[in-house]
Amino acid sequence: MSDDLHKKTGPILLLAGPGTGKTYRLAKRIKHLVVESKVPPNEITVITFTAAAAKQMRDRISNLEEEELYLESENQPSSIRTMHSLGLRILKDERAKLPFPCDNVVTNARQQALLCEDGAQLAGFARHDAQETLNARRLSSLRGKTYGHR
Repeated sequence: MSDDLHKKTGPILLLAGPGTGKTYRLAKRIKHLVVESKVPPNEITVITFTAAAAKQMRDRISNLEEEELYLESENQPSSIRTMHSLGLRILKDERAKLPFPCDNVVTNARQQALLCEDGAQLAGFARHDAQETLNARRLSSLRGKTYGHR
């Protein structure tokens, strides 16, 4: 990855495989924005795909031992979240403008399965194709809990 990532202006998308230094580079950019460019931390939003990645980002910028990434708590962005939690936050903040209720997250396994099946059907797949996705999510979740993967 380029060493001038912190010199870019505006939003960036950093897309790379596991172990390539995404968290490090983004943490370094956050520090540069706050310390060098004087961007207020509340104007920085970090969006990750997984909750583990969001936690890892918070951990990296909070770790005193990583001086080149460390930011005092008042200088850390308050919005480091997954794309899903950001979407939910927006829906909840804008619920008065929505033509439908937005009060709950679907946590019931059967409801999740029905929604996944609906999504598969809307995307042109058979409803039962959603089961493979649901199984992969469950396996990933179990692996993370069992083996401590991030």
